[in-house]
Amino acid sequence: MSESLIVEEVMQAALSGTLATMLLYGVTCMQTFHYWQTYENDRKTLKFMVLFVWLLETAHTALSIHFVEYYLIIHFGEVAHLGHAVWSMGVTCIIGFFIGYVVNLCFIWRISRLGQNRWVAICFAAAATVRCGFGFANCILSFIYPMWTDFRVRVYATMVAGQILSAVVDGVIAFTLCYYLRKRRTGMKRQAIN
Repeated sequence: MSESLIVEEVMQAALSGTLATMLLYGVTCMQTFHYWQTYENDRKTLKFMVLFVWLLETAHTALSIHFVEYYLIIHFGEVAHLGHAVWSMGVTCIIGFFIGYVVNLCFIWRISRLGQNRWVAICFAAAATVRCGFGFANCILSFIYPMWTDFRVRVYATMVAGQILSAVVDGVIAFTLCYYLRKRRTGMKRQAIN
């Protein structure tokens, strides 16, 4: 396989993902700014949560840029470096899983408030915690097995289990939140806006 194909195979997804991360980071910044301007009287815990998620997103974006820069600029043309996972890639994934966990917990809290069923929330929180644990475990294994070939062979099963669990947890949370929101509708008719 030629060097250009190796670089394309390994870095195309990372570059595309980082560009998408940067785009979504801009959206996150706008939403955070809008929140702080519009909801000045919200509880301090909610404001802290928004600030905390924004800081995590900032770190996530900066580290994503770092690992792409490491491969495509600092070690440009050095195909041997493509076989190793740089440290910032694992840390980026850890932060990403933690952001997902915090967001899941916010949605679960909302479900518990809407449905007023503590056991549903506890089950969802347990599933979200297991999901986050799989994510953290896979990220930590990227430090133990920094060679991509070793990582793929040794971590494939836990990665697949974690991805399936992620899809199930996110789907169940979204479905339950939609169910409770629909159930709590007030029945007001829509009005035309001029």
